[in-house]
Parts: sequence; structure tokens; C-alpha cells
Amino acid sequence: MKIIYKAPGQHPREMVVPNELKTLQDLVGGYIETITIDEETVMIVNEEGALRGMPFNVEAWGIPVVGPLIVCGRDGDEFTDCPISIEHFERIGCGMAVTG
Repeated sequence: MKIIYKAPGQHPREMVVPNELKTLQDLVGGYIETITIDEETVMIVNEEGALRGMPFNVEAWGIPVVGPLIVCGRDGDEFTDCPISIEHFERIGCGMAVTG
């Protein structure tokens, strides 16, 4: 599955990963939580990121995000290839709001 992955303090990058729960959990460092961006797009984050004191990553679509994040597509309850490009992700401000 094609995703956009962004860790705190780093620029986003495209990756191809297996569409498996364990892989997604490993990438965000724990249990996942999804945030619906639009009909086709979700952001996957660590559901306990704030409680675990993970570092600030970005403000994405008006949502402050801590810890690593994944952006991918969705089709019903299934994750799919990311429908947006890194350029789109950066254009909305998510790629440059890095702090370390």
C-alpha cells in the first residue's frame, strides 16, 4: 500500500508498506487511531501519543499531531493507497511544520 509517512522533525516521504495492522502499528509506535480527512483519505496516528509524551509532529488539517503519522486512502473500512501526493500534503502546510 502506498502511504505518506512523516516522523517528528522530518520531512514527509512516500513509502510502500504491507497493508497489515502490525506494520501500521510499528510505523506509529503503538496502537493506531484514525482521523478522517475526507471521503477518501485518513490519517493514522498513535492513539496514546499524547499520553506517552510523543513529540509534536505537525498541525495537519487543523489537528495537532504528536508522534509519527501515516496518510493513506480508505475504501469503506479498508485502508488503500494514499490518494494525495507529498506536494499536496506540503501545500496544506503539513510538510514544513517541523520541529525537533
